[in-house]
Amino acid sequence: MFYTIGTQGLTPVPGTQWLAGGGGVGTCTTDDWEELPAWLRRAAQHQSGAIHFCKLERYPRYLMGTLHVPAKRQPGQHLVLAFYMFDGHLLFWDDSGTVENFLQRQLAQPLRGRMSAGRVLCEFLLWLVDEDLTYLEEQESRIEDLEEAVLAGERKQLGAEILAVKKETSHLYRYYSHLTDMGQRLQESCGSFFEAEDSTIFGLFADRAARLQSETQVQREYAAQVQELYQAQIGIRQNDIMKVLTIVTTIFLPLTLIAGWYGMNFLHMPELSWTYGYPAVIFVSILVVAGCICLFKSRKFW
Repeated sequence: MFYTIGTQGLTPVPGTQWLAGGGGVGTCTTDDWEELPAWLRRAAQHQSGAIHFCKLERYPRYLMGTLHVPAKRQPGQHLVLAFYMFDGHLLFWDDSGTVENFLQRQLAQPLRGRMSAGRVLCEFLLWLVDEDLTYLEEQESRIEDLEEAVLAGERKQLGAEILAVKKETSHLYRYYSHLTDMGQRLQESCGSFFEAEDSTIFGLFADRAARLQSETQVQREYAAQVQELYQAQIGIRQNDIMKVLTIVTTIFLPLTLIAGWYGMNFLHMPELSWTYGYPAVIFVSILVVAGCICLFKSRKFW
């Protein structure tokens, strides 16, 4: 879909007439990419699998940007698209339909003030992060729940959940870091590819991305602390297990000595022919076990 930018906002036009106007916004998919000018096709030798992060590249004739947006609440899923800015025209390459949904929203609710391709781009970027703060609050609550579960010992297999949260926050931190850099570079491009008044709104986007980056950094550190707490709890449980095993081994060590001593089978060993020899050994063994237990309890080892 292609739109021209006028005083009334965005107006749909055929693709053949789009470049003839003074400025416009368009979206295309991989299937209809061949309909674009040859120089633009050469400039956009990017497929979805080649976009791995957000970046902005500046060339003498155009700006090219790529977006690799993590899908919220869908771990491992991403939205990938590219955009190109040239001669007052903004072109999105998007196979997901996300940009088209945004533009339809803009048709229903036109921007306040003077519209331009740069303004549409910045509004789109702001729209991408519009509800991210709410999502980060959900992530923080999730980390708090994991911390409480670790302290309460409710679930023992928390390592995978904590690692998943830590990885997700790391991905978000890199994403917002890239967006911050993109916003700053877009702001620097005002005057060359964008109108001077667009500088303010690009600065607003850069500031918002920076705040989200700072919030994500706090959550990264929080998740790392919860992971350290989880490892400490595992260490404590392992120490308790080793303590019990050590006590049991210590209790049975004298019994092992008695069994080994009287298992030598020398001919003239005492008590071998004694009628009460066997009950006496049992009594002594019980006495040794009871004495060890009392000793450990008095020393608060058990």
